[in-house]
Amino acid sequence: MKTPATSANACDLRTYGAALLVLAFGVAADCRGEGQTPPAQKEELAKKKAKATVSWREHLSSCLRKPISLKFEGTSLQGAILLLGNISGANLVLDPDAGLGEKKLTMYLRKVKAQKALDEVCKRTGIAYRLQDGAVFLSTNSRIEGGPLPPAFAFKDDREQPGGEADDKAPRKNCGGQTVHDPFRAPLSFDFIDTPLADVLSFLSCITPIHFVVDDLQDIRMRPVTLKVSRMRSDHALAWICRIAHVKYGICREMILVTTPERIAPWRKKLKEGPYRGPENMPDKLRAKLEKRISFDFEETSLADVAASLSDLTGVKIQFAPEVKAKKLPVTLKVSEIRTSAALVWVARLHDLRFDPVDEETILIHRE
Repeated sequence: MKTPATSANACDLRTYGAALLVLAFGVAADCRGEGQTPPAQKEELAKKKAKATVSWREHLSSCLRKPISLKFEGTSLQGAILLLGNISGANLVLDPDAGLGEKKLTMYLRKVKAQKALDEVCKRTGIAYRLQDGAVFLSTNSRIEGGPLPPAFAFKDDREQPGGEADDKAPRKNCGGQTVHDPFRAPLSFDFIDTPLADVLSFLSCITPIHFVVDDLQDIRMRPVTLKVSRMRSDHALAWICRIAHVKYGICREMILVTTPERIAPWRKKLKEGPYRGPENMPDKLRAKLEKRISFDFEETSLADVAASLSDLTGVKIQFAPEVKAKKLPVTLKVSEIRTSAALVWVARLHDLRFDPVDEETILIHRE
């Protein structure tokens, strides 16, 4: 069992083999007082902030204006797109469902704009592209002509305002009143090669303030993700990750749920309900304890052990109804600074359980 305190080893790059992920926040938070910041550093931070506020379309446009030289001799389209993206700095996503990666390409271009090189690649391979969600998406002509890809974002709790990947201006607040605008818009750079979706999301949550609940289906967790991006907004990156893995995500109770399109509706119904069915007048002492913000990281830990750790962290006594075999129910969940009530909802709902207040210090976890 992992202890509730997150270990630095959880972020060890070596545990992810093919996955290399570097978080590149465009605006570093200066924890010192403004008056203590040296003028040179303040100027540098201002430059970084200005750079971070450039829209993704402006960023792509700038990258595609760069002069480049390319030489391909029987190169796969996947390899050509990867090289073009590396040289230009543009985020290029080749449709993984169109079977285009093995197309061969032979051409030589010298000192041309990346835009012209991209157009030439598309012309010679018979494909097309569109700009969407921080990237140049390349696919068949018919798919591009069919319009933008549907959003990977599926729903949000009414109390949260994260927007979707298409919403640039909506205010975003989590249930605790803390803004999630910055971490959900922070630029990321990463390179995943056939990395299981569960590992991709676990690593993202390890180095960002964003945490995920992956539906407990082996098929979903093991779906491979191959994607390389540079300075892409977090919400856009998550959208492309989900599209590649054929999943969707919803935001509820301070977490992001990732599951299949078919299971979004049932999950949304489960999470929309209140965390408990107890009396409306919950004891003030218990309510205060459930508002406490906590962090923990459990991996295949029994529900009984999870409950014991949460009790130690919060002072809330947790009991189980006789029908709940807590020692046999595994919990894999990582959270950071979320309310105890929200954490308990996720812990319980992973196994279709609920909880009710018993007295000023105790809750009871039981079946529906």
